[in-house]
Amino acid sequence: MYRFDSNLNLSLSMVLILNVQTYFQFFDALSLYFACKLAHLLLFLMILLLVSQQSWLKMVQKSLHQDYLVKFQCQPFLQNPIHLFFNIFLHRTIYQKDLATQRIA
Repeated sequence: MYRFDSNLNLSLSMVLILNVQTYFQFFDALSLYFACKLAHLLLFLMILLLVSQQSWLKMVQKSLHQDYLVKFQCQPFLQNPIHLFFNIFLHRTIYQKDLATQRIA
């Protein structure tokens, strides 16, 4: 009759546990890889969207009043959409307050 060695049983179970851990580590690494690829793709799409917004940016430039552009000298801001988003509301508010004070005076 064949007698199964307990040390062999222990070593086989350890090999099985290590294989399962390696399997999960591999898929963790694979999921991290695809998450990084997805982040790069989203970043590329955002950059592409900003570049494609140039027509929208030109429309905004046309809609702004010329005195407003000259007074605050914000043409460089209008070349960069990020600067436009962060600065246009502040400058427009100042310009509207300035117009209101000119009407009163």
